[in-house]
Amino acid sequence: MHTISIASLSPRVPRTVLCAAVVGLLGLVGRVANADKPSQSDDPIVVPEAAVAVDHINLFGGNRKWTPLNHRMILATVGSKYFLMVFDEACPRLMQRNAVITTLTNDTVLDARTDVIYVDTHVSGNSTADALAGAREGAGFPCQIDRMYSILDEDAKALREQFKR
Repeated sequence: MHTISIASLSPRVPRTVLCAAVVGLLGLVGRVANADKPSQSDDPIVVPEAAVAVDHINLFGGNRKWTPLNHRMILATVGSKYFLMVFDEACPRLMQRNAVITTLTNDTVLDARTDVIYVDTHVSGNSTADALAGAREGAGFPCQIDRMYSILDEDAKALREQFKR
């Protein structure tokens, strides 16, 4: 196989111009590759002043509702109690319109630092059941829960308003 040097194709183009073009192209490729990853500055972590750090949430009884606030926070409602879950690393699929959130700790306890939530965007039919089955099969995207806080009703309302949820 015969190869030709790029520099020999156009002797009039200085090597510095070729190097600059290659560096610019690599920078563009890097930005495109990271375009779907939210930056942490776009997703601030806002913990209300009255919030109380907890190491687990009992999921027993009562309806559960998951309200994503941004890629790094989710408001969990368990019965009449509100909890703020915080992710140190962004959870990319969390803000997709068709995201279904579930846990593998169905009807038990959810622990900070050891448990994850699963975000599935490819469910059909009974979305919660399908998402749970997908999580068990490894289909849902796992998001590590790093911190959890018990928050007041008025703080939950304020967070929803602040993040337009």
